[in-house]
Amino acid sequence: MPALLRIQLQRVSPTHHAFVFERPNGTQESYPLETKTYLFHDLLHFAVETEAGLQRSFYGRLARGNSYKELVEVDQESLSIREENGMTETIVGAMTGIVKQDLDPVRAMESLRNYLETSGLRVPDWFTVEFTLRIKERMRRLQGQWQGTPFGQTMELFFEVQ
Repeated sequence: MPALLRIQLQRVSPTHHAFVFERPNGTQESYPLETKTYLFHDLLHFAVETEAGLQRSFYGRLARGNSYKELVEVDQESLSIREENGMTETIVGAMTGIVKQDLDPVRAMESLRNYLETSGLRVPDWFTVEFTLRIKERMRRLQGQWQGTPFGQTMELFFEVQ
């Protein structure tokens, strides 16, 4: 049986939610968050990391003991895009435009490719147009699930840790 990071998004008010998680070892943390600032980004990370099978990015690091606070307070400029976590942040940034602003995936991927090439890097093999379409659909479902979660209730997600 795989180890799971259990994520609970508790809908507190129209403007806030609680981000609660339980690691596979049973330890838990809870953070009150402003929904407008954090929810979309956290859901997009979840979609990207689960679809790509990533293990050393945000949710994998939470599962292995990092706190939410230390992961979100990292200076984004210091994240090396040569490491999985930094590359994931870069991909999530590109996906934000594709999902939120309905940017053309091919053009967004070309912009990302050009950006990465300036650092001698390339787009990961799994980041394809088909991947972006799966993420858009996954985000549509996740956001719908959140909208259907009544105030005072919890949306639950599971991240498989390998």
